[in-house]
Amino acid sequence: NELRVSIENLVSINKLIISKLSEVSSRLNVPLNVLAYIASNGPNVGLDEVVMARELGMESRVIVNYLEILWRAKLVEKRYVS
Repeated sequence: NELRVSIENLVSINKLIISKLSEVSSRLNVPLNVLAYIASNGPNVGLDEVVMARELGMESRVIVNYLEILWRAKLVEKRYVS
């Protein structure tokens, strides 16, 4: 029963996180999968746009454009640190 409650809590938290990331995605016009990728790495983690592009199936110049948008919104540092 305790395990079930813990799982339900995790599901609720996950839904909340996806909801918040979706809001940011809509406001900034940055795909949800890009935001989820960055969020899943945690804070203060260097982001390699080439690796991101490969893992997300995008071109690295597109990833750089999204990172620039996020930087202007003060969501990542200029050296693309989450």
